[in-house]
Amino acid sequence: MRFLIAGKCRYCGCTESSPCTLQDGDTCGWHDNTRTVCSGPACMRQFAADSLRAKQGRRKRTPADVHAEIMQRNRGRRSKRAA
Repeated sequence: MRFLIAGKCRYCGCTESSPCTLQDGDTCGWHDNTRTVCSGPACMRQFAADSLRAKQGRRKRTPADVHAEIMQRNRGRRSKRAA
């Protein structure tokens, strides 16, 4: 399990006292309010990919999904009744 520490980037490990140096020569800042993702391009890309993966895992079930689950549960009950 990975613990997030405010003030330390979860991807590259930079901190407020030792920030990343960006391509333009400037130093990174914080991309999120929790101060766990810096504004380095690679870190922001990884954060976006992780956020997308998390959203896809939490997608809402459609009525068809719910119906299929109910039918799956009922199949087991019918076979027990018939026996």
